[in-house]
Amino acid sequence: MSRSWHRVDNEILSVLQDVVAIESINPDLPGGKDGELRMVEYIAGFFADIGLPCETHKILPARHNIIATLDGEDPDRVLLFECHMDTVSVDIMTIPPFTPDIRDGLLYGRGACDTKAGGVAMMMAMKRLKEKGVIPSCTIKYAGVVDEEHLFRGASHLASIIEAEAVVVSEPTELE
Repeated sequence: MSRSWHRVDNEILSVLQDVVAIESINPDLPGGKDGELRMVEYIAGFFADIGLPCETHKILPARHNIIATLDGEDPDRVLLFECHMDTVSVDIMTIPPFTPDIRDGLLYGRGACDTKAGGVAMMMAMKRLKEKGVIPSCTIKYAGVVDEEHLFRGASHLASIIEAEAVVVSEPTELE
């Protein structure tokens, strides 16, 4: 393993641990309190630290989608990375849900695979492009949306405001 990859690997894992530790249970589900608010704050800080602009869109009271943009050569062509920030309840979990735990090479915690890992992969891809000074042929947007685990109101709003040539959705669907 090259030294450079090891550094990147640890950074990716660190960001994933950070976001898994954030309680973001959908407030319409049992145990939900602040919803995605802390996720939006974390993501906004992440992108601000690397100099990428973000905008938020109020979907519900105290619940906002967040969109970060990496400008490309052709602003009319958009590649959209989309993931949801809310999780389901934790009432049936047998492990501490917001204490990221690595066992046998896997990270466990609420939302780790649905969809916080996918979201972190997308965030880190944009960070790497920015760090390397790459100007992509199209504009790349990252969208963290609210309310996927209930009524999809964040994704519905997103679809009404962004026209993308291609969309990568981080939802684990078992290819269904």
